[in-house]
Amino acid sequence: MGNFCSYRVEDGISIIHFTRSPGRLEFIEAINELAANYPYQYRLWDLQDVVLELDQDDLRAIVTFAGETLTDARRAAFVASNNLSFGKLRMLEAYQQRQPDFQSQSRTFREFRLAWQWLQDERAAAD
Repeated sequence: MGNFCSYRVEDGISIIHFTRSPGRLEFIEAINELAANYPYQYRLWDLQDVVLELDQDDLRAIVTFAGETLTDARRAAFVASNNLSFGKLRMLEAYQQRQPDFQSQSRTFREFRLAWQWLQDERAAAD
């Protein structure tokens, strides 16, 4: 695991907090870490402290890799506080929706508490 992010689990939700701006390889490394060690279906990607500088090819590659690696149905919330990162994450959502076999539902938020609440509500609805 690199020093670009940290992982923790709270109430059955994996929280991935990026401490420096991730590139394609860092996202892929984080996805591998989740697949190997965090078998939870609810994930919160906290990118409030970074600026995403990924291009369209990076975003497509991340979505493709996530779809092949994290094969269980799941929910993912992304949190970004700056406009550039928020827009990039909305693009990532759009790429996910365009892949017919992608099992995840995701949403992008500007506030951690709203993302957390959405995941909690999704869990409650599934029970």
